[in-house]
Amino acid sequence: MQSNYNYRESRYNTSASLSNSTNNQFALFIPEAHPANPFGEAVVPRNWRPFNGISGTNPSFLKDDGRDVQDYRYYTNANRLNARYDISDTWTGYSYYTVQEMRRSVDTRTLILPRLQAALMGEGGVSGDQWFNPFGSSDSRSPFYEAGVTDNSQELVDWMFEEENQREVSRRNLEVFETMATGEVFDTPFGPSQIALGLQHRDARVRETPNVYAVMGQSYNTSITDAPPFATDYTDRVNAAFVEFEVPLYDTVSAQIAARHENFIDQNIDTTTPKVALRWEALPELALRASWGESFLAPDPGTNRPFNANEGCGEVFAGLDPLTGNSLAGSQSCSSGNPDIKPETSEIMNIGFTWEPLDELSLSVDYQTIDYSDRIRSLSTVDSVELQFARMLEATGISEADYDATPGSDTREAANAWLASQPSGELTAPGIQRDPTDQSVVKTVRNPANIAEVMIDLIDVKSRYRIPTNNWGTFVTTLTASYFTKYEYVDLSGETSDARGKQNGDSGIVPPLPKLKANLRLNWFKNAHSASVSANYQHHVVTDGSFFAFTTGIKPARTIQAQTLVNAQYSYIFDDLFDSEVTLSAGVNNMFDQRAQRLPQLGGMETRLQTPFGRQFWVSVDWTPGF
Repeated sequence: MQSNYNYRESRYNTSASLSNSTNNQFALFIPEAHPANPFGEAVVPRNWRPFNGISGTNPSFLKDDGRDVQDYRYYTNANRLNARYDISDTWTGYSYYTVQEMRRSVDTRTLILPRLQAALMGEGGVSGDQWFNPFGSSDSRSPFYEAGVTDNSQELVDWMFEEENQREVSRRNLEVFETMATGEVFDTPFGPSQIALGLQHRDARVRETPNVYAVMGQSYNTSITDAPPFATDYTDRVNAAFVEFEVPLYDTVSAQIAARHENFIDQNIDTTTPKVALRWEALPELALRASWGESFLAPDPGTNRPFNANEGCGEVFAGLDPLTGNSLAGSQSCSSGNPDIKPETSEIMNIGFTWEPLDELSLSVDYQTIDYSDRIRSLSTVDSVELQFARMLEATGISEADYDATPGSDTREAANAWLASQPSGELTAPGIQRDPTDQSVVKTVRNPANIAEVMIDLIDVKSRYRIPTNNWGTFVTTLTASYFTKYEYVDLSGETSDARGKQNGDSGIVPPLPKLKANLRLNWFKNAHSASVSANYQHHVVTDGSFFAFTTGIKPARTIQAQTLVNAQYSYIFDDLFDSEVTLSAGVNNMFDQRAQRLPQLGGMETRLQTPFGRQFWVSVDWTPGF
C-alpha cells in the first residue's frame, strides 16, 4: 500500500477591480441629485473601474501598491493498494486499486452589486445614508476635490465588500481498479508466444462551486444579464478491456498485436483502438523497431452539457477584430457546453532503433508521426473573429490584402452585407454577437468542439549512461530531447497553419511550441540513499499574442527567450521502520529561481510555456505497510 499527501500554496496578484461593462450599463444608476454629479442629469457608467488601487479610497484588503492578493491552497491525497501473484509456472498477475482527491480553495473578496448601487443613491454604509462618489473629484489630485466632502470614507468602501477565507472552488476525485494476467500461450520454433489480458474500471468525479454572490446575481464582476454560474457535479465512468499478444517470428524478429476497448458509460461512447509493432534485433547491440496504432480521446466530463450562450461570461481585455479593425477589449467572452461534441482520434506511426555499444551505455532514436482528427479544442476569442473574417473573405471573393475595414469602403460595405445575410438570431457562426449599428463585437461564445486536424512529425532521442563505482554508489546520466520537424494544423476555415517555434498566443487550437525540448538528469543511488539533479530546457518561441488594450503601441520582445530550469531532490528509504517501508524525500524546484519573461499581455507572462512560480521547496513521505 502506498499513500501520498500533498499541500501547496500559491499567491495570485491581480488588479484592484475589473471593469464590468454590462453591469455598469444595466445595473448601476447615478441620480441627478448625487452631490458630486457634475453633469446636471442622471447618468450611468460604462468603461468604469470602481477602484484602481492607486488613487482615492481603496478597500482595506489591498496592498500598499494597490495589488489584490489572493491565496490559493491545494490539497492532494492519493492511496494505492497493489498485489502481485503467481497464477502458474508461466502465468503471473497483478491488481491495484487507487483513490485520489484534489481540492482547491481561495480567499475571495466580492464587491456586492446591490450595496454599490445603494451607495450611489446615497443609501450606503451601516447607517444607510452615505454617498459613494464614482467621479474624479474623489481623487485628491482633482481640482474639484474637497476633503471630507467629495472623498469616500474607508468605512463605506469596506462595507461594500464581502470577504470569505479559503472558499472551496473545486474538488476532483478519481478511483481506478485494474487487474491483468500475463503468460505463455503456445511455443513456436523461435520461442514461446505470450499474451497479456486485462480489465480496468475508472470512476472520475469533478465538482466546482461558484461564488455564492455570483449565483445570486449580487457580484459586480458577474454580469446580471447572463446566466448565473451554477454548481456542477460531473461523473465519468469507464470500463475497459485490453489484450496484447507477442509472438516471435524468427530468432531475431518479434511482433506485437494489441487492442483496447473502452466503454464510456456516462457519455454513451464505445471505442476499440488497435496497435501493431515489429522488432528486429539486427545485431546483438542494435535493435530496430516500427509500430502503427490508433488512439482515442473522449471529451472531458461535462463537455457535452447543453449549449447556453450566456454561460461563464467574462470581459475581454485584448485582441483585434479584423472585420471592423476595432479592439475586442470591453466585449464579452462566454463559455458553454457542446452536446454535439465527438471524441478525437489519432493515428500514430513510429520507426526507431536502440543501440547499446557498451553494457552501461544505450542510445535510442525514434521518428514519430501523429495525425489528429476531430481535435477537441475551444476557439479563443481571436480565433473566432478571425474564422468569421476568413469565411467572409471566401464568400465575397475579397482577398485579405485588398480588404479595407474603414466604414463606408466598398469592402467594408460588402462585409456588412454578408453579415446581414447570415441566419437571423443573436449569434452568427462561429458564436459571435455583433452590434447591428457598427458591427462591433459584443460577445463571443466559446465551447469545446472538434475544430481542427493536427499533423505532427518529431524526433525523440534518449541516451543513458550508467557508471557503477565500488564505494560511491551508482551514477546514471540520462539525456532526452524532442525536436519537432513539423507541427501544422487545419482549422475550420480549411487553412493550414504552421505552429512550430511560435507562441501561438491568440490560438486555442495549439499551444506555445518550442522547436526543441530537452532534459538532462543525473541520478545517484547508494544503498538506502538516492538523489537526482535535472535540467529542463526549452527553445525560444516567436511572440505573436495580442496585448492589453491599454498597452497597444508597446512593442514586446521579438521572442520569448529560451529557459532552463534546474530541479534537485534527495530520498532516503527506511526499509524496516515498524515493519513498514517509509521513503522520506525533499527537494527544490526551480533551484536558481528563474522567472517567467514579462510580456505586455493578459497575465503579464506566457504561463502556458513558463512557470509563474519561483523557487519552491517540498518534502514528501511515502509509507508502504508491511502487513
